[in-house]
Amino acid sequence: MPASYPSLVTVPTHPAVVQIDTTEYVFKLALLQHKFEQVLKMIKGSALCGQSIISYLQSKGFPEVALHFVKDERTRFNLAIECGNIEVALQSAQVHHIRIFMLCCSSHRCS
Repeated sequence: MPASYPSLVTVPTHPAVVQIDTTEYVFKLALLQHKFEQVLKMIKGSALCGQSIISYLQSKGFPEVALHFVKDERTRFNLAIECGNIEVALQSAQVHHIRIFMLCCSSHRCS
């Protein structure tokens, strides 16, 4: 008597459709291609905002783009100092009374 085998699974006649959200991919591609107008449009019109996107932008050397995502004034201050945007750093410092502003500026080259 032959051994019993499990039932075979039938394959559907129509393949399943899988939807993929390409927003993050398109965003990163536009960033790497320096299409900053497209990047800013995506920032304003999508749900890309998050700590991981901000960290990604910083790690890839785009702190000035990350500034557009950030609402927290301390984080804005740090990003502004990193990219040399002293005006934004000063605004953030004034909002949150960051007293180390002058100390940080003295340790960075202000041009």
